Amino acid sequence: MQFYPVDAATWAGLGVAATLLCAFIAQHFGWLQISLMREVHALNVSKAVPRIGCQVTPTEQNDLGPGYNPHIYLTVEIYNEGELPVQNVNGNWLLRTGHLAEQQLRSISRDFLGKGEKYMDRYRIEESANWRRDGIRFEVHVEFFYTVPGQQEPQQYIAQYDYDRESRQMLKVDN
Repeated sequence: MQFYPVDAATWAGLGVAATLLCAFIAQHFGWLQISLMREVHALNVSKAVPRIGCQVTPTEQNDLGPGYNPHIYLTVEIYNEGELPVQNVNGNWLLRTGHLAEQQLRSISRDFLGKGEKYMDRYRIEESANWRRDGIRFEVHVEFFYTVPGQQEPQQYIAQYDYDRESRQMLKVDN
């Protein structure tokens, strides 16, 4: 086996080629990393919004003992499932019953509602123990405003719920 001597110009040429190859590979991986980071950033921006929701749940509780009809308690729950918190949650919820035209206005006030946090209000419908169970009729109207950090205008949330006698649940009514 015979080796040929390599002169300085050849070594310099091989060094330049190796440097250019390494620079090309580094640039390719850099662009790949930047494009992946852009996608991740776009996903994070889309997740960084509040997702406000509301749920109204009726439960029956026998406060007067056996032999009496139970009272109906309403729990109004406001929650934020989004990544971005909301501030200055203010409004009210209104209970309207078909019995004696009872109305109850309850206020909603919360300074801050972050991810996974809930606002809850529980109310006992006073006359509910005297109602015939097949004639129960009531509805809940929820309305409140909240602000999103970085936005000037407050956002509004409105929902209407009606009691379904068969399922004994509050169903959201589409307006």
